Amino acid sequence: MLVSGDMEVAPDGSMMGYDLDHPSEIPMQVRHLLAKVVPAWKFEPVVVHGRPAIAKASMSVRVLATPMD
Repeated sequence: MLVSGDMEVAPDGSMMGYDLDHPSEIPMQVRHLLAKVVPAWKFEPVVVHGRPAIAKASMSVRVLATPMD
């Protein structure tokens, strides 16, 4: 499943937040998985005019899973 949305990255490269496109169409298990892992993502800080800045970007995540009992 390909999940898309938007994210916001803090000046230190940590995740500030994210929004998923069409969350009601995404299975609850996938939303819960993303809620656990996305906040831990780290990025190289975005530098604007020599200073770290907040960055907003589109995101897409491919989720592969096998159903378990």
